[in-house]
Amino acid sequence: MKKDLLLGIIMLAVGSGVFYFAMTSKNIDFFTVNSLDQQTQTPAPQATDKAKISLSPTPTAKPEISLIEKLKKANNAIKNGELEYASTLLENEEHTEHVLEILIKATLGQGMYFDAEQYTKELVSLNNSKKNIKQYAEILLLSGKVADAKTLLPLLNDTDHKLFYEMIIAVTENNHEVVQLSAENILNSKSSEKYKKSAQIFIDIYKTYESFRDGSPDYLTLMLGNALKTLKFHELTIIYIKPILEKNPNYRDAWIVIGNSYLELRKYEIAEKMLEKAVSLDPSHPISPYLLGITLYEEGQTEDAISQLKTAVKNGYTPRYKAEKILILLFSFIMVSAE
Repeated sequence: MKKDLLLGIIMLAVGSGVFYFAMTSKNIDFFTVNSLDQQTQTPAPQATDKAKISLSPTPTAKPEISLIEKLKKANNAIKNGELEYASTLLENEEHTEHVLEILIKATLGQGMYFDAEQYTKELVSLNNSKKNIKQYAEILLLSGKVADAKTLLPLLNDTDHKLFYEMIIAVTENNHEVVQLSAENILNSKSSEKYKKSAQIFIDIYKTYESFRDGSPDYLTLMLGNALKTLKFHELTIIYIKPILEKNPNYRDAWIVIGNSYLELRKYEIAEKMLEKAVSLDPSHPISPYLLGITLYEEGQTEDAISQLKTAVKNGYTPRYKAEKILILLFSFIMVSAE
């Protein structure tokens, strides 16, 4: 028993000596090994907020909306004026007829004629019905592409649409005889009330112009261009009236009509420049400061918009309530912002 104990002590002493020799030969301080090990040891993971969150049930993903539901939502969005939302809902969907029809409405409503044109072109390739061709011709005219629209007219034979588009195209070509003839044909046909009202606008313009024996051709151009603007052909209005300004850069009303068209196209920076020019040519005119005020309002320049709208009211803008209504809105906005 004593021999065994003695042998164990001797072996323990020898083992400790060997371990110490190995440590000192490598210049390792025995007493720092334990502390180094503690420093280099990877800390145990701590309970974090993320860890706590991960313990909660995983939220279930929302079920994918069907195409039919998206179409319904997009239609309702268009009715509510949420045009951009309608486009976003369908932007990744396959371009079926129904999808394209809604995308056309949404992009047209935003004045995005190029996109509307591309969608309509796709729609016609899927279904070249007269309805779709008619829409394609109209969008081409809205985009100012008269020559392209003209190529579609033979496909619209015996329709009131063809008479209407012939009249519009004739205006842009200064073919006054065809304009008047097309307008009269529309009035005497079974065309829709909308087209008949449009035709009457042009009939009245020529009657007004003829009543002025010394009427300037530029005045006729201005009236016809303004009619195009009234019918929402803003790109055509700009193209048609611009030559007047090249000849007479001080023609106030031409600046107003073109500026108004740019405003309707939501090209606010260009509209602002055009309308500022009109105001500078005649500071006492009521329409140009009113339109400039609207433009500045759309650009978020509230104080400048108020200044121009006040000038419009002072200059006798009618109907007065329209300008005053916007002024009240802007003043309310300033008061809320100041709180």
